[in-house]
Amino acid sequence: MRDVIVMGSGRSGSSLAAGSLSGAGYFMGGDLLSPNRGNPGGYFESPAINALNYKLVRALEPVARLPKYASRAFRERAFHESWIASVPLRAELSPVAKRLARGLDEAIREFAAHRPWCFKDPRFSHTYPFWEPHLGDALRVVTFRHPDHTADSTVEFFRTVYDMRITRARALAAWQSAYEHILHHRERGGDWLFLHYDQLLGGSGFDRLEAALGCVCDRSKCDSSLRRERPKESGDPQLESVYERLCALAEHAAGTPR
Repeated sequence: MRDVIVMGSGRSGSSLAAGSLSGAGYFMGGDLLSPNRGNPGGYFESPAINALNYKLVRALEPVARLPKYASRAFRERAFHESWIASVPLRAELSPVAKRLARGLDEAIREFAAHRPWCFKDPRFSHTYPFWEPHLGDALRVVTFRHPDHTADSTVEFFRTVYDMRITRARALAAWQSAYEHILHHRERGGDWLFLHYDQLLGGSGFDRLEAALGCVCDRSKCDSSLRRERPKESGDPQLESVYERLCALAEHAAGTPR
């Protein structure tokens, strides 16, 4: 079986994709995050990988760099917010950040030594370059949905799960940052599979995943209460342009749920 890395903005269907592979014999990073009301079916993410990626996001995003004396509550908030980071497309690492990244390379190597593996974390959208040297021929799976639907879900998630308020504008900026980075990463090569949220709900996404990996997906992870999206336009030309590029790569007709 091929290794798999699953990425995309949070609240984009990545848990659905990774969850369908959870029973196929993949190493997913050890103990996984427990399900909660934000994702009753589970996240299929390793807290250890989340913590490693958080440190890398902090190196990339100046706003996320915290003083050592920051309170525990402040650090916890920053950790939660790291998966909605907005990072400059070609962020330059400071000398300190470069040393940090080199120090974490061995930890990444140890995770990737488990074969086959399937790792999922929305932070991969930004930390992918640090992991890329260890990915080999792994399938790069990208899940996505319309930015407005994603932003609505993200704002509600922070309110109900973290008891935190974030603006819709911030959620949209995080969506744009995540996928602009992913599209840039794709130019570096590798085998990529783009899947729209509706393709997963409709089953065709699982068909393509199985064909690419040579394994059987557990389609029972697809909650029958989930609904396909209604066509929507954000009104923001930049967001719509990114969304249309993603739809083209996924061979999904933008604005047409199927």
